[in-house]
Amino acid sequence: SSVLTAIAEGKNMLLGMAPKAEVFIVKINTVDNKFFRVKDFLKGLEAAALLGVDIVVASITYPKGNIALEGITDAEIERVFGVLRQSGAVLFGSLPNTDETQSWVGLAQKQFPNLRQETVNIGAISQAVFDARKAEIAAQPDVHFLTSNAVGHFCKINNEYVEEAISSSYGAYLVAGVAALYLSSIKKREKEAYQRRPQADFLKGMGQKFLELAATATWDGTKPVFYKTAAVEL
Repeated sequence: SSVLTAIAEGKNMLLGMAPKAEVFIVKINTVDNKFFRVKDFLKGLEAAALLGVDIVVASITYPKGNIALEGITDAEIERVFGVLRQSGAVLFGSLPNTDETQSWVGLAQKQFPNLRQETVNIGAISQAVFDARKAEIAAQPDVHFLTSNAVGHFCKINNEYVEEAISSSYGAYLVAGVAALYLSSIKKREKEAYQRRPQADFLKGMGQKFLELAATATWDGTKPVFYKTAAVEL
């Protein structure tokens, strides 16, 4: 939540991407389960949709095989995503973290919820990986946005901070922050006439916002760089 909504107070504090955003935090896991399951994720997704949120951030990804292991039926998945579609919320999901040796071919189709067409998929990589595998990444129809060279200041103990590279899960929050800014701008412009966009239209607007960030005069091209892949049309 701090990545999105933090308000800077003091020299060590960081300003969030969208500090005026309203954030819902829903606790859905149970004390008797150590690991966060696909079943838990589906409960959270349905709860978010019923709350009427505009943006859902899923900073977690599961191997596709976990669906069968947990005994989840296709009908139940379709029911929950039907609720999501009906609500009009846009789901941003993080892809698995990758390195230079790992292929991006079919990556999203091996993971859940990334394999769902309703999910906007986000990855975080180094500039070197992006430069080496740009064509391969761009050829994937379900990889939408990437962040590169993104770092965060993480508090360890006694207000000591360490600078570390941001993973795909944190990258999803950064991209969701851009989405919140975009959404805020069109709501402000359209006022009472505002209507939720289909995902394709929303992604086009997001793509334009990414280009605006890169073209800003004060933007130095580093920390982080946002990329729109070929999956997002303009």
